[in-house]
Amino acid sequence: MNSSTAYKIFIIVCAVCCSIQLYKITRVYLDYKTRTYIDISFTPQIEIPDITWCTQFLYTINWTHWLIEHRQLKPEDCSLDDNDTIAVNQIKKCFDKMGQYAFQAYVEKHFTVDRFYRTIVKSHSVINGVFFWTQFGELNGLQDLNEEIICQTKTFIRDPQVCYHVACRNKSDPNRPLYFAKNRLNMASNIGSLYQVSVLQEYFKRWEHIFIFIHSPLFLPHGFEISHTILSGVDQPSTYYLQFRRMIVNLLPAPYKSNCIQYRDSKGKLQSQAQHYEQCVNNKTLQLDPSLVFYRTLIVDPNNTKAHFVNRLRFKPKYADLLEEIHDTCRQVTLNSECRKLFYATALIGYEDLINSNATLFTIMNSVEPDLNKTTIADFPLGSYIIYIGSTLGTWFGFSMYHYFHVIYNKLKPLTVRQEKRKKKMNKLVKHKEGKKMDSVGVSFINLHDSQRTIQPYIESIKRPKQRQ
Repeated sequence: MNSSTAYKIFIIVCAVCCSIQLYKITRVYLDYKTRTYIDISFTPQIEIPDITWCTQFLYTINWTHWLIEHRQLKPEDCSLDDNDTIAVNQIKKCFDKMGQYAFQAYVEKHFTVDRFYRTIVKSHSVINGVFFWTQFGELNGLQDLNEEIICQTKTFIRDPQVCYHVACRNKSDPNRPLYFAKNRLNMASNIGSLYQVSVLQEYFKRWEHIFIFIHSPLFLPHGFEISHTILSGVDQPSTYYLQFRRMIVNLLPAPYKSNCIQYRDSKGKLQSQAQHYEQCVNNKTLQLDPSLVFYRTLIVDPNNTKAHFVNRLRFKPKYADLLEEIHDTCRQVTLNSECRKLFYATALIGYEDLINSNATLFTIMNSVEPDLNKTTIADFPLGSYIIYIGSTLGTWFGFSMYHYFHVIYNKLKPLTVRQEKRKKKMNKLVKHKEGKKMDSVGVSFINLHDSQRTIQPYIESIKRPKQRQ
């Protein structure tokens, strides 16, 4: 065997071994396996969460408005006095006697969503203060007197509940969440408090079975899986202390095994997987019957929703199977997990009675436990794959990707330099043309000025009255 034949055999063996190795590593890369990284730590800055209360329809009615607009809508055995002040208490007692579940069916029989929305007490009447603490004292985020924080309240309907929502943002950029440094928590009356919400006692004492959600400022409490705590209103004004624990999950989209989807759209209309599911359910329910919206979906614009509630129909044979099909279809649409999930575990940690107060206070405390961050990362990312290919080719054939990168870079560099020079030349030409225009304007101005100086004595001689000789 001569040296030429041996060399060819050696090249073939190297090519075969290299191909096998590249095939195996490519298979590993195309499996798109992931691994999970868990971090448990306190964040240097605190993101201020939103808070939402949801209570039953019956406890949120403005009975004065009901009496004025819907006096004829009352239980059959309910009689009303001609005096409106007395009649308001009478109609309230009649419906209280009916009970919250029968009242839900009554509302859904006689009202569309927008019509019912006009009968309820709105959040700006219920919530009279959102208080923060600074080195200069206490400030109310609902008042436009500070330059740092702006708070807003909103009213939603989540059949069979009405929800009151408080959101505080950075005043300079209301689209961004509000963040505090940790040392700010020492300024509060109760060390560790983030903020305090005041709810007027005349409304709160009537509420029963209140769902309280502390949640991310990026999402509203859509869906059934959001964490909450439950309490009922009492006659005695109190301060309730609420706390939360935050968990963050970050996943990778396809082709990785976690196969997540970014449900939040760029316009902010869809915020989360749960909202996407609820929108799907409502859209398909409206296709089934244009007069219906689905049970327990959060209606964020109730004032403009003219459909009926579907709660009372979900048990009827005509609709039961169809509504279940809608549920199954929408579960398939939102089967993939969200790429970034934020979980807030809400807990009531205590309360105390207040004396001589017309409001119940909710104090949101900062978490005393670290955040749990679960992050999915690629087990074999693209960068590692390219490096492995380069090292494999280098091992078998002495091929250096680093060397060829520099060769390509050096070939392309003159092109980029030439393009930059051309750009500079064009900029100089533009500036030169603009300079010429300015010069011509200046010359015209000077000529005009000189002509004015020449003509001026003649004009003055005309204006001067002639003297008699």
